[in-house]
Amino acid sequence: MADELYETMPGSDEWLSSLIHARDPRDASSRQDEAAQWIRLVDSVSDGRRCGLYYAYLLSFLDRNLHDPREVEIAHRLFVQRLTASISWLEDCFWRPILEGVSPGVKRLIVSVPSWFAMAPLQAACPPGIAPSVVPSIRSWIQCENRSERPSSHSCLLASPATGLPFATQEVDTVGQVLGKRGWKTDVAYGASCTRDAVTRALAEKSVVHFAGHARNQWGSGIGAVLHCADGELSTDDVHRHVGVSLSRLVVLSACETGLGYGRGGNEATGLPASLIELGVATVIASQWPVDDVSTSLLMSKLYQEWLGGAGIADALQTARHWLRSLTQDELAPLMGKTLFPLDLRHRGDRPFESPYYWASFTCHGAA
Repeated sequence: MADELYETMPGSDEWLSSLIHARDPRDASSRQDEAAQWIRLVDSVSDGRRCGLYYAYLLSFLDRNLHDPREVEIAHRLFVQRLTASISWLEDCFWRPILEGVSPGVKRLIVSVPSWFAMAPLQAACPPGIAPSVVPSIRSWIQCENRSERPSSHSCLLASPATGLPFATQEVDTVGQVLGKRGWKTDVAYGASCTRDAVTRALAEKSVVHFAGHARNQWGSGIGAVLHCADGELSTDDVHRHVGVSLSRLVVLSACETGLGYGRGGNEATGLPASLIELGVATVIASQWPVDDVSTSLLMSKLYQEWLGGAGIADALQTARHWLRSLTQDELAPLMGKTLFPLDLRHRGDRPFESPYYWASFTCHGAA
């Protein structure tokens, strides 16, 4: 099925080219060069398109540059096709051989793969009952495991100024309520208070750091995503420069593309998750593509409920994924409360978040 679906997908080089030139011929040359650079990078990797690397580049590019609703709809349909095919391919060609060699009863897997392969939706493709975590290397995994025993009692929740993300603030409020019920002391920074300094201080000092807002991956740089704060962008280099050593048990980067990054001359992954682990963070949860505001807010609430209820972080994320995937319209309504119900949710069928676009993006890095 994965092979057949893959072979029937449109030729992306030509499709990208036609969309770019048709929309803005003045800037077409530079944008086409950028798209071609991404395509060459992906095609240089054996099975790169099938393992899922290509879709991340494709959706990121289209998400930033398309404005015609018809083009956006086509782009997302193509994205879901590629993502579904990637998950199916990974189930058959990655997880099945691994699990055939794993002893019965094993519930936890630590996966260290080349940096380009870490961008594939590995965890989304893993069968129920197994909760994998991705690590840059075995050495870093050992370090993460040692850090996972740190006492956790003080968190910082940050919601950056986020035009177009009405649920980011609600997400922070909901997570804060879940933590508060467990006796956690929680600092909160909204909007203008969510500065670069506030984020780096939280990363250096707090047990749990949750960032909700905008972010973007810097394609072609190899350094991963930048977070959009009230006073500018916060890059991986900035984090290294200002954090020094992190004491965080868990960092959740609830924004677009925060888990992306690829190696430049080596197999170990780059990007924000790998950098934060290098600085001392035990576990990072980050996304692999531009994410939906509503589904992300719901996923994060369920993640914290499961984790603070006693599950491991990777288990909690896996449970939250399956819960969101099967959530019905009737179950969703009371969760929305008095919040304005997005109109498009009413037209997605009985399970509005069944597509892997909504539930599969977030990945657990480091200690599980």
